[in-house]
Amino acid sequence: MLEFGSTNVRNVVLKQPGGFVGMTTSLARCPQNSTQWNNSYTAASSPSSVTKSVGRSLWFNTNSVFASRDGYDSSGNLTYTFPGQSPKRVVERVVIGNHTFFRVSGY
Repeated sequence: MLEFGSTNVRNVVLKQPGGFVGMTTSLARCPQNSTQWNNSYTAASSPSSVTKSVGRSLWFNTNSVFASRDGYDSSGNLTYTFPGQSPKRVVERVVIGNHTFFRVSGY
């Protein structure tokens, strides 16, 4: 489980296991065409101009890790259980590729 805001972006993105594996390849660091290069440059140089597709999510996992820790409460709400804690209600969830970004109640 990784939490945004607790460390720098590089450490979150490259953390193993559970980070963005694609970011460790040359394709991520060396865009293959001018559109990819322009998109990467814009995101890096003007982050406020880029749509935040993960909403207000604070945590992310691979889909398989998220699935191993999710469940439902008695009201049918999706929950997530952090290690050593009781289940927390998921109030926001976005799946992008093999990663689930989420936020729980109270955060």
